[in-house]
Amino acid sequence: MMGRIIVIMKKEEEARDEKTEKDEEIKEKKAQKEEKEETKEKTKEEEKKQEEHFKEPDLPVLFVWFISML
Repeated sequence: MMGRIIVIMKKEEEARDEKTEKDEEIKEKKAQKEEKEETKEKTKEEEKKQEEHFKEPDLPVLFVWFISML
């Protein structure tokens, strides 16, 4: 009888260990996803900044440039 209790207790302990390992894996995956999302957001912000700095020339400026090239 005592041997069965010990076996059951060991199985419960193993189950708890497996559960904690799975929980840790899930937390790691969530952290990785968050990091990926953060990097995506950063790249989008950088692209927006670059687009803001790049401004298409106005039509009169293009006209003057074209005339000067002739």
